[in-house]
Amino acid sequence: METVFRELAAVPEDELAALRADPAWQGRVAVVHTVTRELRAIAEAALDAEQAARITVPTLLLTGAESSEPSALEVEAVAAALPDARIAVLDGQHHVADVLAPEIFVEPVLRFLREE
Repeated sequence: METVFRELAAVPEDELAALRADPAWQGRVAVVHTVTRELRAIAEAALDAEQAARITVPTLLLTGAESSEPSALEVEAVAAALPDARIAVLDGQHHVADVLAPEIFVEPVLRFLREE
């Protein structure tokens, strides 16, 4: 699980240490055997712009300002395909702000929900 976060999500060591200390860490470790299957599914999945264009529900996409470039590009591609999508960039955050900085994570989520 450490390798997944370190190598695939580019989570820095200090954040990885915080994740290991999180109560959910043992649950993540228990299901690490599913990661290979999930990575295959992600690699085989393609964004269908025509299908995405039919999704009209307002959508909020979150990304960390420090997230790896592939993640940021994927978020931008999804936002471009959805007719009513917004991107919130979480300053100073990487991939797991929901766990490591919930107070930063929740603010744009609540603002989005209030607006909708």
